[in-house]
Amino acid sequence: KRNHGEAVKERESNNETSNRTNNRINNRISNETRAILEEI
Repeated sequence: KRNHGEAVKERESNNETSNRTNNRINNRISNETRAILEEI
């Protein structure tokens, strides 16, 4: 059975990766939204 510490480290690593991905997506959405609003 895998120990708890390893599971916690893996989850933290996955969360960091997910956060970076979400930040990239959100930044792109924000930039596209800003570009649209500037055209109006």
